Amino acid sequence: MSSKLQQVQQKYLNLLNSISFDENELDYSVLDKIRPTLENLDRIGKSAISVFDMNRKTHVYISPSYRERLGLPDHKHEGVEGFDRLMHPDDLLIAMEAGYYFLKLAMNTKDAQLKDFKLVNDYRIETPENEWMRMTEEHQILETDPQGNIWLALSIVDVSSNQNVNEPMSSRLVNHKTGEIISFAEVTSLFELTNREKEVLHLIATGNVSKQIADKLHISVHTVNTHRQNIIEKMDVTNTAEAIQLASRMGILR
Repeated sequence: MSSKLQQVQQKYLNLLNSISFDENELDYSVLDKIRPTLENLDRIGKSAISVFDMNRKTHVYISPSYRERLGLPDHKHEGVEGFDRLMHPDDLLIAMEAGYYFLKLAMNTKDAQLKDFKLVNDYRIETPENEWMRMTEEHQILETDPQGNIWLALSIVDVSSNQNVNEPMSSRLVNHKTGEIISFAEVTSLFELTNREKEVLHLIATGNVSKQIADKLHISVHTVNTHRQNIIEKMDVTNTAEAIQLASRMGILR
């Protein structure tokens, strides 16, 4: 395992472990309520379905035909928990980074709007014939706790319509209500901003000009303008209006 992958995995685990749940506030009977729906999806569809519990940090539901649908041999030890062992190593790194930033976004916004989005990954796994096959996996929030933390996350995996195994993994956020797509690059750009740059962006969004921002933050207008330029460059937009629009779409500015 590469040191870069180890760093990202540790960063993800640290973030996951930082979420504080009160199990007394979690109604696990909800699993019994949604199980018939998941089982119906398993019967009529061709996807592999699972539900991950952020509190207990394990899968609390796995569709009966999970391994069969993915073409995984029964004699191997790679279950759902070890599914990453089948992924292309380059794709696994991107998948871990995508999961980290999606979780970080959810923790930063705790916005009901985030339930409208699903994380869609398209990656390669190794088949029993030692060949690469592309899969599409959709992650969606099923339930949150009373504090707005992601509690139960739904995963639906299917064979991808794109079987070009020479392409690296792709990752994006899709609003399943509007069809809006936010690229992985756009998601990560928000977290490259410093706290001061986020503060400046918020003040711009609330109608403050550079002189007003400088006065409120006790910095020079020149420094404010430097922050403006850094925001534009890091978020890869043409102006601060586009930066505000992107941050608002993702629930960062409320």
